[in-house]
Amino acid sequence: MLINDISTWWWHQIRSLLPEWCRRRLGTKLAAISAELDDNVLHLSYRKQNHTTKLFSYDLTESADSEQFARCRQAILPFLKRLRFQSISLIIRHEAVLERDVTLPLATERHLDTVIDYEMDRLTPFPADAVAKGHEILRRHPETQLLDIRLWVVPKILIARAVDIMAQLGVRPYLLLATDCSMAIPLANRTLATGGMRRIRLAVVIASALCVAASISYGFWAQSVEQHRLAATIETLRPAAMHARTLQQAINEQVLGGGLVARERRRLGDPLAVLAAATRILPDDSYLTDFIMRQGEVIMTGRSPAATALIHALSQDSVFRNPVFIAPVTRVDGQNVSVFSLRATVGR
Repeated sequence: MLINDISTWWWHQIRSLLPEWCRRRLGTKLAAISAELDDNVLHLSYRKQNHTTKLFSYDLTESADSEQFARCRQAILPFLKRLRFQSISLIIRHEAVLERDVTLPLATERHLDTVIDYEMDRLTPFPADAVAKGHEILRRHPETQLLDIRLWVVPKILIARAVDIMAQLGVRPYLLLATDCSMAIPLANRTLATGGMRRIRLAVVIASALCVAASISYGFWAQSVEQHRLAATIETLRPAAMHARTLQQAINEQVLGGGLVARERRRLGDPLAVLAAATRILPDDSYLTDFIMRQGEVIMTGRSPAATALIHALSQDSVFRNPVFIAPVTRVDGQNVSVFSLRATVGR
């Protein structure tokens, strides 16, 4: 019953936002049950796709315990199952409707129902709780800040018996219509059905609270799941990360060691490069008997037919700087060679 009330209320709220021509066209396509009140006789009919089927007529003066009431209730049950929404309306004669045009301040449009209830004693001879009322906006006057509406008022005493009988039959009306009139007064959210609205409001409040609680809970749950997923991913990738870190450290150490050796070679000289330069500069008939390289200095001892010319040859090469003899050049007896011992600076 609660779900039925909510769906019906929602459908009538959406339908009330549509233009009148759209409501009329939509109403002819949807299945609906209408009850026309003619004096004390209630004529019920079923309408769908512009086809109307008369169900029965019920005399409101009959007792609810009569056989006619039971037959009517059984006859209407198959048609109730065909309704997608509770599209049930009560139609009364236009003569039973008090209709008048009213001008109100434009600022009252947002709370028009409340203003009409407050002004009901002034606008009509009835109190607000004794009538079923509806309205439609005729025109707005922005320049004068006024609002023209058409007000419909139906005393509840005229329809109370019909509404009660229809409710007992299981076809409680949700809309009050009038012949030869565009009046459409919702009954589901009025005082004729306050119990249903209380249930709807309670259901909406509970559903809203549950949605808020679910949203908060989902946020914490999703955060927890994400943390567990990230923790599992970290644990899976930890061995690979540690291995990569070890390799990176080894590479850094090698790069650092290689850089240190390269810097020292530039500063103190590369032994292989110095030896290659000495081999290139010395004549073919000269040879070394001792080669010492220490702290950026090189000492070469050997024999050469032209030992004195070695100083000039070494000074012409960029590898050696400041070549000098560190011992006298001595001629070997019986041979055309001299013993020499010289020193030069290498590196930067």
